[in-house]
Amino acid sequence: MKKDRHKPIFIANRVQQVFDLIFYGGEFWYHKNGCYRPAEMVIRNFLQTELGKYFSSRFVSEVLYVLQSRCYTKNVKVNPQLISFKNGVYDWIEDKLYSHKEVSDQRFMTQLPVNFNPKAKCTRIDRFLDEVMRPEDKKALLQFIGYCLIPTTRFEKAMMLVGDGANGKSTFLKTLIALIGKSNTSTLSLYDLSHRFRLAEIVGKLVNVFPDLPYKKIQDSSAFKAIVSGDPITAEKKYLKPFTFEPFTKLIFSTNKLPQIQDISHAFFRRWLIVQFPNTFEGDKKDPGLLSQLTTQHELEGLLLLAIEGLNSLYEAEDFAESQGMRDMREEYERMNNPVSVFIDERCNVGPDYKVGKVILYEDFKHFVSNEKLPLLSQIEFNKELSKQIPTLKEISGKERYWRGIAIS
Repeated sequence: MKKDRHKPIFIANRVQQVFDLIFYGGEFWYHKNGCYRPAEMVIRNFLQTELGKYFSSRFVSEVLYVLQSRCYTKNVKVNPQLISFKNGVYDWIEDKLYSHKEVSDQRFMTQLPVNFNPKAKCTRIDRFLDEVMRPEDKKALLQFIGYCLIPTTRFEKAMMLVGDGANGKSTFLKTLIALIGKSNTSTLSLYDLSHRFRLAEIVGKLVNVFPDLPYKKIQDSSAFKAIVSGDPITAEKKYLKPFTFEPFTKLIFSTNKLPQIQDISHAFFRRWLIVQFPNTFEGDKKDPGLLSQLTTQHELEGLLLLAIEGLNSLYEAEDFAESQGMRDMREEYERMNNPVSVFIDERCNVGPDYKVGKVILYEDFKHFVSNEKLPLLSQIEFNKELSKQIPTLKEISGKERYWRGIAIS
C-alpha cells in the first residue's frame, strides 16, 4: 500500500478528496465559495506539498492526465435565474436573496465581486450616463448590462459604443468591468475572435470587453456570430486537444469609427446594438478622478440594481428597447458595408424604363468601389446582391445581356 501512495492514480484520488473538480473548456476548475475558479495552479501547489521530494513536472503531468479523464465535463449546467454575489445568491425572477449555504447544490461559473444591496443608490453613475449618452438609449444600455449578469445568450445581441475620443466610452467600459469582475471578463478584439487559440480565453466569462477597436476590415465573422448566439464553437489551447463549448459571453466593444466587414449578410448586422456617445469632455470638462467616483462599492451596488431592473424589463419585453436612433445607426452601418446598396443610391437610377448592359454596370461598380474604398464583389456576387436589393429587376439574355429596371445616372 505504501508503494501505491506515490502512484498517479492514488494521488489523483487525494486531489479529488480535497477539491470539487471539473475539467471544462480545456482547463481545470474547482468550486469554492460559491463558484468555479481556475484550478491548475491550486492543484500544482497541493501536489508540491503532498508529494514533497517525489514532486516532479513529469509526475504532475501524469496526475493531471488521470484527472482530465475523470473530471471531463462537456457543459456546465448553470441556472440563469440565479446570480452569485459575495454576500449570497440572488434569484432575480423571484426577487429573493439566498445564503451560499442554502443553494450549495447549485453550481456557478461566475461570482460578481459586489454585494447585493437592495438599498444601494448610484447617483454619480446615473449622472454620468446622462452626461455621455442620449437619454433614449439609456434603457437599452442598462438592459444590456443586466444581460451581462447571467450566463445565457437568449437575445443574441452584442454592443458597440461609438463616438470620437474623450467621450466616456472607456470610462463606462472600466466601470462595467468593475461591476462584472476582472476574473469574469475577457479582452479580445473583434479580430481576435477568429484566432483558435485566443478564443479559448472566453470560456467561463460573462463578458468580453475591448475598447478602441482599430479601423480595419473584419475578414471573418463566423466566430462572432456563433458566440453571440451561443452556438457550439471549437477552440484550442496550445499543446492540448481542441475542445468544443457553448459560450455565454456577451461581447461589447468601443470604437471611434465602425469597422468595415467582409460579411454583408443581415445575420451579422442584426446582432448589433449600436450606442452613440456624442459628447466630448476635454480641458475643464475632464474629471481625472471620475473613474474612482464611479467604482466605489456603493455606486457599483446601485448600478447592479439598475441592471437587474433592466434585465427584468428585457425579459418582459422579449427584446431590447432599441431607440430609433440606434436602429438608424445599425441600418446605416449595414448600408455602408454593402457596396451594392451604396452604389445603387449614389450612381444609379431605378425604374421600369431604365436598362443597362450587365458588363457596363459591373465595370462602373468596380470603379466606384475602388474610388470609395468599399469592398469589391465578384460579378456573380454583385448580380446576386443587385437582384436582392431591387426585386423588380429583370435579367435579359440574348445577343445583348442587360438589366431592365436600372441604369447608370
